[in-house]
Amino acid sequence: MFAAEIHRLWSRVCFDRTSMSHMPTTADAIAVTLTEREQAMLDFEREWWTLPGPKESQIRVRFATSATTYRRLLAALIDRRDAYEYDPLTVMRLRHQRDERRRARVEGPRVSRQP
Repeated sequence: MFAAEIHRLWSRVCFDRTSMSHMPTTADAIAVTLTEREQAMLDFEREWWTLPGPKESQIRVRFATSATTYRRLLAALIDRRDAYEYDPLTVMRLRHQRDERRRARVEGPRVSRQP
C-alpha cells in the first residue's frame, strides 16, 4: 500500500513542474518500491560474470531458488519502471537480450549478408 502511494505521488510530481521543491529524491522513491531482493537481483545481473563458478549455482546460493524461478522473477522485474530507474544500463541490456532471443525464436536465426 505504501509503495503504491509513493509511486502514485512520484509519477504526479515528475509531471508537475510547479511542485519541484517537494519532489522526492530518486533514491528515496526507488528504495521504497524495489525490495532488497529485487535490488540484489539487478546487482547480481550487473556483476555475475566476475564471480567464480557457474551462474546457476550462484543463483542457488544467493537467492535460495532455482534458476528457472529466478529467471521468471527477473523477466517480470526488468519490465518495471522502478527497476529501470535503479539500474538503467543493466535493465536495458537484459531487455535487449530478451528481445533478441524472442526475435530468434519467431524469425529464426539472422543470416548475415556478405558482399
